Amino acid sequence: MGRVTGGPFGTFIGKVGNVVGYVRLGTDCVRNLPIKSNKPRTQGQREVNHKFQMGRELISQMQEFINVGYRIAAEGTGKTAQNLATSWIIKEVISGEHPNFEMDYSQLMLSKGDLPLAEQPVVEYVYPNLRFQWTVPAELDLKYERDQVMMLAYHPNLKHTSFTLSGNRRKVGEDELFVTPMADYKEVNPEDDFVETYISFISDDRRRISDSIYTGRVYL
Repeated sequence: MGRVTGGPFGTFIGKVGNVVGYVRLGTDCVRNLPIKSNKPRTQGQREVNHKFQMGRELISQMQEFINVGYRIAAEGTGKTAQNLATSWIIKEVISGEHPNFEMDYSQLMLSKGDLPLAEQPVVEYVYPNLRFQWTVPAELDLKYERDQVMMLAYHPNLKHTSFTLSGNRRKVGEDELFVTPMADYKEVNPEDDFVETYISFISDDRRRISDSIYTGRVYL
């Protein structure tokens, strides 16, 4: 059953017949429900659906980070941060042939913006933390000194994400991120206990952000 909020000329929310009303990104929307078809899905449709499911599953593991990382890029597009991230994953990150698709984590982009990138970032594991380091140029513009580092580590085999959205200032040149090795939960082959790591910067006023950089696979 649908309902109208805010009086007779207000927002229509819910389902009436084959029409659905809802609010998306602050805009009132109405659409027809899709017509069900008994036709079998084509190979292309199955491939797209599989990629979409893989993308959504990955995003669900790092949703909070992506919401911040793509928020500015999504403004004014009519799309959400997760819409943009999903499109990038489907086009650039998932490779291979259906049904044996694989994730190329080196191509994963977790933030999108025009702030300067982290310069020469490196990561090492110093139990129990990942130590991120980056070069601070001697001529670094004062307006970028207070940018804060954003760090993320994703454990594909554990399906677990560690991250921070507001780490040290860019001018500090390093920060640490706590991670939990898979071996802390169960016996595991050392070659399976690793994280994929990423770094980006966000401005002090949260209105600008840099593209993320893949900082490599780190074994724990």
